[in-house]
Amino acid sequence: MQKIVSPATVGSRVAFYRGAQGLNRVQCAKLIGISATHLVNIEHDLVDIRLSTLKAIAEALGVSQAHLLGELPLLEVFTPNWTEAHRG
Repeated sequence: MQKIVSPATVGSRVAFYRGAQGLNRVQCAKLIGISATHLVNIEHDLVDIRLSTLKAIAEALGVSQAHLLGELPLLEVFTPNWTEAHRG
């Protein structure tokens, strides 16, 4: 099994999981309840993320806050049907 290297920052992990879900920024921002501009700023680590926003991001992307914070490796999240199982 190939090892996946975890993105280094919260913002890069948000972008990674958003991409894994096949969502563009506008779609994802609507699910989270923030503007697309704010999501861009989060993904580029230009702003601090409020805990409530982190929770909303995790829920929208179908991952735990621990995954977004890098406390769990990306590989543990993905199975062949992960994207299908977590799409709303």
